[in-house]
Amino acid sequence: FASGYYLDKSGLGWLGSTLGITTLVAIISYKAGFSGVLCLSAAMTWALVPLFFGALVGHLCSALWKARRPELPVALFLATLGGLVLEARLTPPHAPETVVTARVLPMDRQAAWNAIVFYEDVDAPPPLLTRIGLPRPLGTTGVPDKVGARTRCDYTTGRIEKLITELRTGELLGFDVTKQVGVEDRSVKLLSGSFSFEDAPEGGTLVTLKTTYEPLLDARWAWRPIERAVCRDLHLHVLGAMERQESKTSAPRISN
Repeated sequence: FASGYYLDKSGLGWLGSTLGITTLVAIISYKAGFSGVLCLSAAMTWALVPLFFGALVGHLCSALWKARRPELPVALFLATLGGLVLEARLTPPHAPETVVTARVLPMDRQAAWNAIVFYEDVDAPPPLLTRIGLPRPLGTTGVPDKVGARTRCDYTTGRIEKLITELRTGELLGFDVTKQVGVEDRSVKLLSGSFSFEDAPEGGTLVTLKTTYEPLLDARWAWRPIERAVCRDLHLHVLGAMERQESKTSAPRISN
């Protein structure tokens, strides 16, 4: 809206709009790094329509102002703000979504259980998409060895706290996320997760990781593929670490 109105009055037109968008991309890239560019790329798949619509409305307001009808642009601007407020208040929250990833690990169920590791404790570099989309994990404090146990997972930008809600040795470890501060908390609200184990028909253990979250971003068709891809990469990263754990002789982290 502003680019269409003010740049039209100054005579810069679409050149100024292009420069403004380029500046926005540069600022996001500098402040947020690759994750900002990733988010901007997804946003631009749907934001172009309101961007151009806003510019056209701005041009219309400029023309009305030149026609000595200043009350119309002001009324249109106030109506737009009112619409934004109503949309924010009336739009219901998105339904929770769940991502499930499974892999057969070449070990028995007890060995797979002993190899449980949270994403924040994996000592290998995370995959590219996860590294771009999430802040860097620093490690965890607390042992998830019983129902009611709490674990704090620290990141470079904040922390996530987990409460163990289910624990059946060799079968299931489930947890709720009780606090999420500074870790993509404007994009998704993490709700829960789990590790489940069962014997695979061909041998080994089928390990299934599940993550449930509430999306906070609109335009679900644009954001959902990125969210699910990041979550799947995180799961595969953890499963790969569990498979590598088999060769280690350390005591099991979780027992009851």
